[in-house]
Amino acid sequence: MIAWEIAAVTASAIMIAIYFHKWHKAVTHQPLMTMRGTMQQVRRSWVSAQMGKGMLPVNTLRDIIGSAQWFASSALLVAVGACGFLASTDSAVSKNGLLHIKVVGLVAACVLAFIFFMHSTRYYSHVSFLINTPDIAGTPVTEELVYRVVSRAATMWSHGMKVQICVALPMLMWVLGPVYLVIATILTIIVMHALDFETVSFEVALQGQASMSSTNASSDTVPMNRPESGL
Repeated sequence: MIAWEIAAVTASAIMIAIYFHKWHKAVTHQPLMTMRGTMQQVRRSWVSAQMGKGMLPVNTLRDIIGSAQWFASSALLVAVGACGFLASTDSAVSKNGLLHIKVVGLVAACVLAFIFFMHSTRYYSHVSFLINTPDIAGTPVTEELVYRVVSRAATMWSHGMKVQICVALPMLMWVLGPVYLVIATILTIIVMHALDFETVSFEVALQGQASMSSTNASSDTVPMNRPESGL
């Protein structure tokens, strides 16, 4: 049984590592083929458009902060529940060392996700001040500075989601057995691939929309030749 457990953990770790490598490579070299790469450029454009706009960007950031806090609370709730299960004296975990390791791994993954989401909340809170701050000790606050803080917040958010979905969920299924761990890992990778990657580049979609808009605009400016009536 121990051999099967080790084999399942190794296979799952290799599959997740391969997926993360492919995803990171795509974000770096083909950003518009991935959701993260596209949203990086969207966030840069958003920062440029919202500099010094008062409450408008703050309201948007407030919604994002609320979502990050919800994910952080959910991860912490699972971690606390698992810790309570470990601490119970009549639990079967106290008699099964392997099950104990599984639950501890689940707790560690949830705590890590909690840390990432809380750091995301922290950075987004900084952005809500920076985006309306004209200068710091006489030095102007630039768009690049604000975007770097936004990028850090988004990175923490992304890490938290990846840990919560790609690590905590398979580890939760691992409690049921090694086969469930491998199946959960495969299904998670399939779902994440569908969410992270685009079959058509966003750049192609934007160019198609732009060409369609220009075609409609040109057709509106061309006068229509209507036949004269015989009356």
